[in-house]
Amino acid sequence: MKRNRLIVLCLIVLASASAFAQSPVIVAQVTLLNQFGKIAPATLLNPTTNGVYRITGYMTVLPTDKKPLGKWDPSIVWDDETNIFQTFSWEVNPTQRTGQGVIVVRTLAGRPIVYYVNGGSATNFNYDLFITVEQLETD
Repeated sequence: MKRNRLIVLCLIVLASASAFAQSPVIVAQVTLLNQFGKIAPATLLNPTTNGVYRITGYMTVLPTDKKPLGKWDPSIVWDDETNIFQTFSWEVNPTQRTGQGVIVVRTLAGRPIVYYVNGGSATNFNYDLFITVEQLETD
């Protein structure tokens, strides 16, 4: 009887432990403060295994004494088994002051996830940019 209880207890503990998902792990971060101008494409992460990643980006407009003009467009680029580059962008302008985006992507080992920032030639305000990549799962 005690043995049966012990077996049932062990099964409950094992079932409970497997029910809890593993927490995402931060695998890359970018913090760029007081930026002005475009940012050329740069590698955010070059995965060593196939996987699914959550990318969170946040940009904020910094105060200026001039009338701010234009907009900045941060972008994330990746590809997967389709061999087609995918782009996720969000816009930040002086009216909205902040912009953010979250996307979940799947990419393959050796295929980098890249970020860049574009803006119009008249864009005249500084910004802070924060990007975090979390690994959700691997193959």
